[in-house]
Amino acid sequence: VTAGGGAASSAAAAAVARAVAERRLARGVLVCGTGAGVCMVANKHPGVMAVLARDADDAAEARSISGANVLCLGQMRTSPDVAGACVDAFLGTGVGAPCRASGGGAWSAEIEGFIAQSTGGASGAEAFRPEGALATCCASLAAAGGAPSEGVAADASRDG
Repeated sequence: VTAGGGAASSAAAAAVARAVAERRLARGVLVCGTGAGVCMVANKHPGVMAVLARDADDAAEARSISGANVLCLGQMRTSPDVAGACVDAFLGTGVGAPCRASGGGAWSAEIEGFIAQSTGGASGAEAFRPEGALATCCASLAAAGGAPSEGVAADASRDG
């Protein structure tokens, strides 16, 4: 399905967010012009914790600290290389996993408690056992500097 921006991008973002909220998908990745619009749409769905990331550290920290389950990127502000690094960090980081904010080490008991409370009980490395597929909205980022295409895809073969 191709989304042409505006209402179409919002509808596509809502479809991905519903799938994540209903646990049909473990996580989603949303991309629009700035990333802000799809992020706001996704966050309107209970159970969705969407983050607009500027770099891989943003993506990893939002996943580790807040249990983000939807990553949002801006195609006008994010190069394909940075977008790829963000997606890799988001998919490769578990809830409560060490990240730059934790100094690369384990979180303190106080922070672990916060993570558990803010993510509905999920904390620690054992909490990261994604099931389902990764959904991607508008995330066909261009190779070699071309214009990204917008669309919706779900890859059921890839664990989120």
